[in-house]
Amino acid sequence: MKSIGIVTDGVSELGKFLKENLEMVLKNHVQINNYYIKSLKDDFVIEDDLILIMIDKKLKDISKHIKSKDNVIVIERTIMLSAYHELLNIPAGIDVLVVNDDDETTKETVELLIELGITHINLIPYEKEGKYKNMQLAITPGEKRHVPYYLDEVIDIGNRYIDISTFFVIISKLSLNHDEIIIELKKYLELIVSLYSGMKEKVREIFVKKQELSTLFELANDGILITNKNGEIRHANRKFCELFNIEEINDRNMKQLLPQKWISKLQTHDVLDNTLFENDKKVFNINKKPLTYLNSTYGYYYIFQELTYIKQLEQSLSSKLRNLGHVANYTFDDIIAKSDSMEKTIEVCKKIAKTDLTVLLIGESGTGKEMLAQSIHNESNRKNQPFIAINSAAMPENLLESELFGYEEGAFTGALKGGKKGLLAQANHGTVFLDEIGDMSIHLQTKLLRVLQEKQIMALGSSSIMDIDIRFIVATNKNLEALSLEDKFRTDLYYRINTCQINLPPLRERKTDIVLIAESFLGNEYKIEDSVKNALLSHDYRGNIRELINILNYAKAISSNDIIKYEDLPEYIINKQNQSVKLERIYSTRPNNKVDKARFILETINNHGSIGRNMLIRLAEKENVPVKEAELKKILTNLKNQGFVDSGKGRAGTYITQKGLEELSKQL
Repeated sequence: MKSIGIVTDGVSELGKFLKENLEMVLKNHVQINNYYIKSLKDDFVIEDDLILIMIDKKLKDISKHIKSKDNVIVIERTIMLSAYHELLNIPAGIDVLVVNDDDETTKETVELLIELGITHINLIPYEKEGKYKNMQLAITPGEKRHVPYYLDEVIDIGNRYIDISTFFVIISKLSLNHDEIIIELKKYLELIVSLYSGMKEKVREIFVKKQELSTLFELANDGILITNKNGEIRHANRKFCELFNIEEINDRNMKQLLPQKWISKLQTHDVLDNTLFENDKKVFNINKKPLTYLNSTYGYYYIFQELTYIKQLEQSLSSKLRNLGHVANYTFDDIIAKSDSMEKTIEVCKKIAKTDLTVLLIGESGTGKEMLAQSIHNESNRKNQPFIAINSAAMPENLLESELFGYEEGAFTGALKGGKKGLLAQANHGTVFLDEIGDMSIHLQTKLLRVLQEKQIMALGSSSIMDIDIRFIVATNKNLEALSLEDKFRTDLYYRINTCQINLPPLRERKTDIVLIAESFLGNEYKIEDSVKNALLSHDYRGNIRELINILNYAKAISSNDIIKYEDLPEYIINKQNQSVKLERIYSTRPNNKVDKARFILETINNHGSIGRNMLIRLAEKENVPVKEAELKKILTNLKNQGFVDSGKGRAGTYITQKGLEELSKQL
C-alpha cells in the first residue's frame, strides 16, 4: 500500500486534523503517517511515497530527513463552504481582524480569504503589539485562544481543509485509480470552497467520464489490463479477473498475477498483435499497445482473449450469417443426373470438396454452377461456416471492391458512419463463391490475387491487415485462358484459380437428364405426355437448365389440367419442332452429292440452338456431308457476314439469327 507522511512542527491538533482530512477522501487506500520536526532524530529518513508540508520554508528544515525533494508537496488549503457563506454575510466595508497562531500563518489566512473572494470587508492581519480596541469582529481558523479578549464577536472558520488541487496532485503522483476515491472526492468538493474557479465542474466531468469508461471496461467480453511502464496495474476489468481467477487487484504488479513464463515476452515487446500464449491447457490471444504522450510511453494497454471464447464467437457469427442468408442450401443429393458426364463430374467434385483447394467451375450460363458450388461447400469440412456468393458482373467495380473488402469510416464520400465489414471478412473460415469472375476488372483481379497468395485482406481506408482463412470457388462461362492471352485476364490469377478445373456439360450434352429434371421439377402435380418429352429431348437449350425450367413453368401456367400436353409448350418450341420436321423431310430427298453445305450447316445450327465447330463437323460426317475445318470456317464466316448466324461469347458457340430463320423459311 502506498503511504503519505504529514510533517508538522510538533505534536498538535493540526497533524491529527490533516490526517483525518486526508482519510475523508483516500480512506483505506493509503497509509498516512504523522511526523514532527522537533522530534526527528538527525539520522532518521522519512520513507513514505509522498511527504506533505505546510509551507515552502519547511523543506529546508526536513532536507536531511528525505531522500529527494521530488516527492514533497506543499499543501494548499481552503475553508468549508458553510464558513464561506458566513463570511459573505458580514456587512460590507467594516474592519475585521484576522487572527492565526503566528504572524506568517495570519498573513497566509488573509491572502487565502482574498483569493477566495472575501473582498467586501477590510481584512486586518493581527499583530501582537497592535491595538484593536476600536474593532468589534475577528476571524480565526481554529485559533480562538489568540484572539484579543476585548473583541465582542469572533467567527471561527475552523481548521483550513486541504484544497481539491492538492488531492489531484496526490492521486496523480501515487497513481491512485480507485472508483471509491473519485466518489469521495466528488462528495468532498461539495463541502469546501476550491481555490480554483470551475474546479467543481471539472471534478464532475472527470467523475462522469470515469464512470463511462469504467462501464465500457466492465461491459467488454475481453480481459483488459492497463499498467504503467513498470508493470504496476492501474486498471483491470472484471473479465480479466475472471480469466485468471483473481479476487483483488489493488497495488499489484502484473508479475504477481500472470504466469511467469509469459512475463519476459510480454515485457520485451512494446507491441503484440494476436500473439498466442498457453498456460494450464488454456490458450490466450493477447494484444499489447503502448500508451504514449508527447512521443513518450507512460504505460501499456493489454487485451486478453481466451481461444475458447473466440471459437464460440465465430460459431455465433456463423449462425447469424446463416440467418442473413449466407448459407449453402443445396447438396449433391439435390442434383438430378443420370448422364455419364454429370455423374463423373459429381464424383470428382465430392473428392475435391474434402480439400481446401480452389475450384474453377467452367460452364455455360444456366448449367448450375452455383448449385454445384453450394454442394461442394456442404460436403466440405467448412459446411458449418458461412457460404457467401458474389456475382462479379452484378455491380460496378468500386462498389464491388467495397463490398468485398469493406471500408473504414470516412474512406470515401458516402461511406457509412463506423465503416462496413466486407464480405471476405464475414466469410472467414467459410467459402466464397465468386461467379462471373471473367468479368472482374484487372484492378480487382490484382487485389484478389493477393488475397489468394497472402491470405490477408485490408479494408478501404485502413492500415490494418486481417488474416483470413477462406476456401474460394470461382465460376465463369468464358474462356479464361483465351482472355489471358488477350491481356483481359491476369495470367497469374488464372493459374492460381485453375487448381481444380471442373467443366459442367451443357444440358444438350446430357439428354438423358432432361426428362428426369422435368419430372422432378413438376413432381406428382403434373404428368407429361410423350409428345412433350420428345419435344423437350429434341430442343437444344441455349439457356440450359434455366431455360428448361422456364419452359416447364410456362407449360404449368397454360395447362388446363394435371397433364402437360404438346400444345401447352411455348410457341417458339412448337414452331421450331415443326420447322425441324419440314427441314428433315426436305433434306432426306436430296442426293448427298448435291447437298448445299452452307444450307446444311444453317439447318444444323437451327436444330441445335447453339453449337461449336467440332460438333458441326461430327454431325456433318454422321449425315454423310463431309466438311473440313477450313471449309467450315469459311462457310460460317459467309453466313455471319450475311447476318444469318452470330457467335456467342466464350464457349457459347454459333447460333442462328432471326434473319437466318427467315432465310430457311423461304425454302421450306
